[in-house]
Amino acid sequence: MSKSPTKAKENQEAMFQNKLYNRLEDNFHLSNKKALFWNMCEYYKSVNSSPWDALPITFHIENGLSDPEYQKFLQYYERVEIEIQNKNIFKNMELAKRRREEAEQRKAQKKEATKQKGKRKGKKHVKSEVSSSESESNSSDESESEEESEDEEFKIPKNMWIVKPGENTNRGVGIQV
Repeated sequence: MSKSPTKAKENQEAMFQNKLYNRLEDNFHLSNKKALFWNMCEYYKSVNSSPWDALPITFHIENGLSDPEYQKFLQYYERVEIEIQNKNIFKNMELAKRRREEAEQRKAQKKEATKQKGKRKGKKHVKSEVSSSESESNSSDESESEEESEDEEFKIPKNMWIVKPGENTNRGVGIQV
């Protein structure tokens, strides 16, 4: 006897009626984010280590804008913003310096090539015979690879935070980046 399609579907649905629940019975300190955070901090303090070597920077704000942790967060946020601005300034200065040096090297190489060509032809100076389209295609290939290596060398972090609404309010809804 074969089962009817509706009976098979009912059996399949019954099989998947187990619900996932993000709590481990009798393990509040492992399954609750706040409790886990506090316990990890206490553990690292007890072994004379910084919890931030293993945990992401976290600020637990209980009393809104008047909470001292909120003030710590603002100070940290501003410090990171200043670091990002300084890294951008350094990056721009370094890249400008490199581009000047590269332009000077190309100019010196071009001058040397012209000199060598002139010696071969028995003349002192001969203009370069490289077409403008060739030099443009070479420079565009070089600039693309330069941009890729610059991105790798000067990684600038973003000042991005996960903000979780107040105690017992979100239940997994409303988390924003």
